[in-house]
Amino acid sequence: MTAEPKPDVVAGMKALQSDLGDDLAKQVYADASASDRQTTRNHFEARMEYVRQVAQNSLAAENSVKEYGLQTLKWLFLLNAGAIALVLAYIGGKSADGKTAIVAPLALSTWPFMVGCVCVVLAGALSFFNFSYAVGSLPSPESLHKFLDPTGMSWPPAKMQNAGEDTPSFFKRFVRKIGLTRYFAIGLVFGSMFFFCYGVFRVLRVVLA
Repeated sequence: MTAEPKPDVVAGMKALQSDLGDDLAKQVYADASASDRQTTRNHFEARMEYVRQVAQNSLAAENSVKEYGLQTLKWLFLLNAGAIALVLAYIGGKSADGKTAIVAPLALSTWPFMVGCVCVVLAGALSFFNFSYAVGSLPSPESLHKFLDPTGMSWPPAKMQNAGEDTPSFFKRFVRKIGLTRYFAIGLVFGSMFFFCYGVFRVLRVVLA
């Protein structure tokens, strides 16, 4: 497929001048140039509005994910810690009634809840590192401001990019860190759910035995 030939502006203007005269030809070209500039500006403003809306939606989705993640970690911690408190209260009631035979098995059955609490804490720590790595993979505001200079041809370096490290090597190194922290955090969240369910199973088995 061959590219369309570009119109010869000079030849076109000379043809208009010969047919319409200098003044009318200049007016025609001025009107055409103004129309082209307005069309280009409308297209640019439409692109800017699209980018702005995409950025806003992306930010809203990111904030929602963070909020859901924090709520999930909080409820998982409360579930496991609350289960420990309930079991200890139950043990205290049995001890007051003189039924001490069930105290030791019940106390031992609470260890999954403790592990679940530890999983929540570790998941929160990994989420913090994941967020820090994600922020560190972005350029600083000052670098982005300098990037707006028309003479700047390359993407500015990230905040945590080492001196002399090229961008592909940096992203290859950092994508691994971001992925590992995210997957480990998700795994610990599911682990906390599993240990809570396993702890409930162990407590019920002791109580109903």
